[in-house]
Amino acid sequence: MTTGATARVQALIARAWQCVAVAAAGPVLAFGLMAASQAGVMDRRVAFEVLVATWGVWLALIGVAAALLALVIALRGSRRAWLPASLAVVIALGSAAGFGWARHSYAEAGPLDVTTNPGDQPGYNRALLQRRSAAGGVEPAALPAGQGNCDLGGSIPAQVAPETAAAALRDAGFEVLGYSVARADGARQDRAFGFGHDAVVRIRPGQTDVRVTARELWRDGGATCRLARKIVQGLTASL
Repeated sequence: MTTGATARVQALIARAWQCVAVAAAGPVLAFGLMAASQAGVMDRRVAFEVLVATWGVWLALIGVAAALLALVIALRGSRRAWLPASLAVVIALGSAAGFGWARHSYAEAGPLDVTTNPGDQPGYNRALLQRRSAAGGVEPAALPAGQGNCDLGGSIPAQVAPETAAAALRDAGFEVLGYSVARADGARQDRAFGFGHDAVVRIRPGQTDVRVTARELWRDGGATCRLARKIVQGLTASL
């Protein structure tokens, strides 16, 4: 191979690696914004909007274009250009799928305060409400009323053991803040942006009720309902 041809191939390979960097811009932004949100440096709602609703989507599309360009470069270059081209394709497709999933998942508003007993919903204790307030959560009463399309099947017609209630909270991803013969309390933050939920399992003779409440007045993609269902499933499975 002549010197000129070698230089041309090396230039093509360098461009292919540049395409990898462009394709990776979306995931890098995602991790950066999520870290800033978790650390409290950036408001989680702003971080979410920047990532999912605006810049993230455009970066994902640009990443796909960069991956296609890397493939063209690989076809015109040497076998060494296929490694960066393959990486660009994998990163771009993963990024596009991730952003697409996020947009679809969080597009659903969903109810933000759900319970198995709307007529007599369990209340949160003072310690949990103080923790909720310290985390920037709104008062549960400030959230829209109504169960929406979340059907939890009503109260559980049994008095579960406190340990069972705590285990159901833990299996649903909640940190158990305490439990007794009458109740179990838990709190949870998602691993992406730090959106939080609080939960209580109220235990009475012959009846157990569940309540889960989002901390933010913000669409959560139906997470509140999904978490409540998971707790209910954990409780009923033990009966």
